[in-house]
Amino acid sequence: GIYLANSLLSDFNGPNEKSFQVAYGLNMAEYGVPGLKFNIYQARGWGIDGTHYTGNKGVAGKGYDGVQEQDGEHHYEYGIGATYAVQSGPFKATTIRGTYTAHRASEFQSDGSINEFRLVTTIPFNIL
Repeated sequence: GIYLANSLLSDFNGPNEKSFQVAYGLNMAEYGVPGLKFNIYQARGWGIDGTHYTGNKGVAGKGYDGVQEQDGEHHYEYGIGATYAVQSGPFKATTIRGTYTAHRASEFQSDGSINEFRLVTTIPFNIL
């Protein structure tokens, strides 16, 4: 997998791409609500240029199809989320996280435009 600091819905790793991300997190424990956290971010990528790519097109013509058409492509993404971790009781350390993310892209940027809402619950348990 790709492990970039700004890897979100998009990896922001197009040919010759430049990118940046701004994020803010707020831990509500400091305000008397332990276990509740909020976060917001925005990431931008620009200068995507695959016009000089001369390699093969990958396996069976897939993989890098369309990269040559990427000339000056750009995209951005923003998201907002909240997480709550149960502090005590039989479900202690169970977390519920809700995140809304939107990605907008220029015509030939490969990730396209998308809206996504995720609701994730993690319930820890002991097997032994």
